Amino acid sequence: MTERMILDWCPLCGEKLPDDFRLTRLFHDRVCHPGYMLLHLGVTECEHNEKTHYLKIQAEKELPIFHLEFCDECYKTIPSDVIVEDEKIDKIQSKFDGEQS
Repeated sequence: MTERMILDWCPLCGEKLPDDFRLTRLFHDRVCHPGYMLLHLGVTECEHNEKTHYLKIQAEKELPIFHLEFCDECYKTIPSDVIVEDEKIDKIQSKFDGEQS
């Protein structure tokens, strides 16, 4: 199998990609396999109920940003180099409550 063939097909779903540019593969993974992208970043989804952190996470500058919420315990496991923005959820909630008054 040639390198070109490897790049043209997604190994996860077998979908034929339109070209061999790296960016196309990254966008495909972001849209079709977001969990896979997050695992590559060292980010696992928080399944706890008490979310305290709202994060914007970005793998590479060319890709869209993930918007995710984490509890304190899971937040500690997120690599700092992938965090674009970090806000405490109680601050966000108080801003929202102030706007509705």
